[in-house]
Amino acid sequence: MKASELLTYCLSKEGAQLEHPFGPIPSVIKVNGKIFAEVYSRETDPQVTLKCEPFLAELLREKYTGLVMPGYHVINRNKPYWNTVKLDQDEISDTELLEMVDHSYKEVMKKQKARSKKDLWMGP
Repeated sequence: MKASELLTYCLSKEGAQLEHPFGPIPSVIKVNGKIFAEVYSRETDPQVTLKCEPFLAELLREKYTGLVMPGYHVINRNKPYWNTVKLDQDEISDTELLEMVDHSYKEVMKKQKARSKKDLWMGP
């Protein structure tokens, strides 16, 4: 899948917003102010960094050695929660790649819902 196609898919998610806080690359996609994808649209070595549940992140890294790695840009922060996926290969199907994007989006939304519930319970 091309980086431009993946970016279009990410932006189709409800509430998704595009930002470029680090310059033209990467394209940072947020929902409710939280990053769920960073798309590196380069001619050589295009990649995407996605949020992932730690156990699944490790499974994907083992299954796709060399193609799915600990999160590139976020490696020193929340390494177990982020994967960087190489886009210029055929081993990972487009369907599975889109499922990774969906999972990332859901992980961010899940955290948002948990915070909202906590805020309601705790009050102002």
